[in-house]
Amino acid sequence: MGLLDWFKSAAGAAGDRGDISAVKLDQGESAEVAGLDFQAAVSAHQKWKTRLQACIDGTNEEKLDAEVIGRDDQCVLGKWIYGEGMATFGEGAAFKDLQSAHAEFHRVAAMVLNAVYDGRKEEAGQLLASRFSQASVRVLGLLANLFVQARG
Repeated sequence: MGLLDWFKSAAGAAGDRGDISAVKLDQGESAEVAGLDFQAAVSAHQKWKTRLQACIDGTNEEKLDAEVIGRDDQCVLGKWIYGEGMATFGEGAAFKDLQSAHAEFHRVAAMVLNAVYDGRKEEAGQLLASRFSQASVRVLGLLANLFVQARG
């Protein structure tokens, strides 16, 4: 499967099921556009659900700072959004949607962590399963859509 097809599949899969992990790139293909490796950004954001679940379960050995996690300008994607992404795509509706959804993703991740740290693990699990999952699917789908628009 070609790179553009991968993201088209990813955009469709995220919209339908929220799981794009089964979609694979051909070896040697680059998912970089305007300084962002879109495939790496997708992968990094998919891993957050596992990290947050480990916090809820008490199996996470890393201490995550909810204040830092809640900021949408600290991860690779966020730095790109407020830098080269803004310069390249800032006027487009798809980019603005991604920026907003990415901020929500981080706000909800921080809410999950705060609930865990406050001893409200059931609430944290509910947030993870609902609002966080929805925000994650939205970010992944919008990333895929932006890539398709940029490369298509």
